Amino acid sequence: MVENMKLGIWDYFVYLMTGVALFLIIAAHCMLGNALTIEQIMEVPAAVLVTSLVMAFLLLGMLIEPMANLLFKLVASKPNTWRDKLGFKQWDRSIEGMEKEARILVPESMQSATFAFAKNWVLINGNSSEFQAFLSKYGFYRSIAFVFAVNAIACLVFHWLWQGVSGCVVSALLCVLYSYRASVFYRHMSVSIFNQFVQGHR
Repeated sequence: MVENMKLGIWDYFVYLMTGVALFLIIAAHCMLGNALTIEQIMEVPAAVLVTSLVMAFLLLGMLIEPMANLLFKLVASKPNTWRDKLGFKQWDRSIEGMEKEARILVPESMQSATFAFAKNWVLINGNSSEFQAFLSKYGFYRSIAFVFAVNAIACLVFHWLWQGVSGCVVSALLCVLYSYRASVFYRHMSVSIFNQFVQGHR
């Protein structure tokens, strides 16, 4: 069954890899709380374990992605000074200029959705592998940042003293790091789509 499954690059990065990360974090919490041991896991038959884990990873990833997407939209809608310090403001202005140039080539009825129109055009007529790679990495970093944000809170709730505090600090730092990487790959994706769309029409 597992060998017949076909996973795309989005499924692999955003769903499967995020599910693996969350599963390992949950297992670590269970082991620290003495609720689970490696011996107990190894008692499960290998075929059942592998199949169950793959399904669990995909399910966990699919559950996380919508929540991470919503959180990022809420955060991105608010002005942040740290974006300017990281150079995102100038980058965003460049992308806005590219979008205006692309909007001229989009039918008037679709100009409110210029990005989506350009993305679909590249999927059909361009080289989608480049922006798909950026898209999947953006989705993965966005989801994994959400996982570490939740884990930072979980560390304080379920553990005490140095374990809880150190786990919270490390998770918070990783959340910030992966949020930054998600923002970078989102902009790479936008540049790739608008470049291909405009150049393809010229």
